[in-house]
Amino acid sequence: GKSVLIFLAGVLVFFTAGYFVLFETELFVIKDISCKTQFGSCDMLAEKVLQGFKEVNFFSLNVKEVEKGLLGNFKNKRVLLYKVFSSSLKVNVEKRSARVVLKNGLPGGGGQGYWLVDFDGVVLEKSDNSALPLIYVGDMHLDFGLRLEEKMKRAFRLLYKTYQAVPVNWGILDEDFLTVSLSDGAVVKYSLEKDVDVSVGSLQLVSSATRMDGEMPKEIDLRYRNAVLKY
Repeated sequence: GKSVLIFLAGVLVFFTAGYFVLFETELFVIKDISCKTQFGSCDMLAEKVLQGFKEVNFFSLNVKEVEKGLLGNFKNKRVLLYKVFSSSLKVNVEKRSARVVLKNGLPGGGGQGYWLVDFDGVVLEKSDNSALPLIYVGDMHLDFGLRLEEKMKRAFRLLYKTYQAVPVNWGILDEDFLTVSLSDGAVVKYSLEKDVDVSVGSLQLVSSATRMDGEMPKEIDLRYRNAVLKY
C-alpha cells in the first residue's frame, strides 16, 4: 500500500511540474509573430490585433480567436495561421481585391468618386479614379464595409467577364437587368437571373457571327432565351 501511495505521489508531482513548465513559465509563450498578405507585409490594423496575442501561452493560444480578430477587418477575406513550436505564430492574410467600381448617378452626370468592390459584394474603399470596369448605380446607398445583395454580385461578374472578353465603357444597373456600353458603340442588355458564363458566352457568339456578316448591331438584348438584335 505504501509503495502505491509513493507511486501516486510521484505521478502527481510529475504532472504538476509538467503543467507548471508548460503553462506557467515563459519557456512556451508566443514571442514572435510574422504576418504577410499576397501584397507584402500586413497593415497596421492587423499588427495591432496580433500584438494582443504576444506573450500568450503557446499551448493555450486559441487560433480561432486570432482569426476572428483579423476577420473583424472587412478588407480581410481569409486567414491561414499556424503555430511553430515553441514560441512562434505564422499568419497569412488574404486581402480582398477590387474587381469593379460603382458610381452613383448616370453617365455624364456628377458624383462623389468611385467605390471599389470585390466579387463578394463588399465595398472596400473610395477613390477619385479607377481603371476597373464601372457600373452606375443611381442613388444606391454605398458605404465602407457594406455587403451588397446577390443580384449586385451577379451584375459585377457580368460586367467583369464582359470586360475580359471585349472592351467596355461602363454598365448601368437597373432593377432586374444590366446594360453594358461596349467601346465599339453597341449596347448589351443582360438578365440578372441567368447564368453569368452562359450570358457572356452568348455575347461572344453573337459578336463573332455578326462580325463575319459585316454588320454590327447597335443593341444586343440577351435577357431572353434567344438574343434579340437591333440595327
